[in-house]
Order: sequence, then C-alpha cells, then structure tokens
Amino acid sequence: MTWNHRVIRHEEGEESWLGIHECFYDAVGDEIPIMWTSDSIRLINETLEDMIKTLDRIRKCTSKPILTIESDRLVVWDPSLMSHNI
Repeated sequence: MTWNHRVIRHEEGEESWLGIHECFYDAVGDEIPIMWTSDSIRLINETLEDMIKTLDRIRKCTSKPILTIESDRLVVWDPSLMSHNI
C-alpha cells in the first residue's frame, strides 16, 4: 500500500470546498485512492525540515486532478457536470 496527498472536493447542500487529504492506494502507480482520511490534513510537524517536506508533498498534489466522493469512493471531479463550481 502507498499513500500521498490529494485535493478532494467536498459538497454539502449548496456549499462546496476543497481539502487536502492523505490518500491510500493498493499499489504504486494507481491513479485513484481506495481510502482517504475523513478530515483534511493539519500542518503540524516536529521540525521545520519535516514541515518543508510536507509542504513539498502538498504542492505536488495540486498538479494532480481534483477528486470528489461519489457513493463512498473517490472519482476524478469533472467541473463541467456541476451546477456550481469552485
């Protein structure tokens, strides 16, 4: 199992927002995670060096497609299918 950070779009009623989550994959190279943290990450590290590494991982995740939750699984978000966008 591997993991990384990914941007996940959330929607509740008419509100929507983006959060960065830890996401987990069955195998290296998988595009869609099989599990993810329920809450967005908080940037708390023991050292500045660790914080810089975390920020680098966060920066990298913003270049990947945004994911959204559908039927208890993650899928790539298609903004053209939404009535309101972020």
